Amino acid sequence: MSYFLLLAHDATDAGERRLANRAEHVARVSQAQAEGHSKLGGPLLSDDGQMTGSFMVFALPSRQDVEDWIATDCYV
Repeated sequence: MSYFLLLAHDATDAGERRLANRAEHVARVSQAQAEGHSKLGGPLLSDDGQMTGSFMVFALPSRQDVEDWIATDCYV
């Protein structure tokens, strides 16, 4: 098993997309945590507290597994 760090910076329209898909994203991340594939994650914040992106630490066999997980996430 390998560990991978994802740093994802938001696009300009990310706020609306986050609000519309939050429940689905949280459920998916919770499942990944229960399966042991997500070890840590959360928001990236600006100095004034605005969300500017996300980070997540994956425990998966390969980078391709991480890329496959990301490609199907509703926030992407």
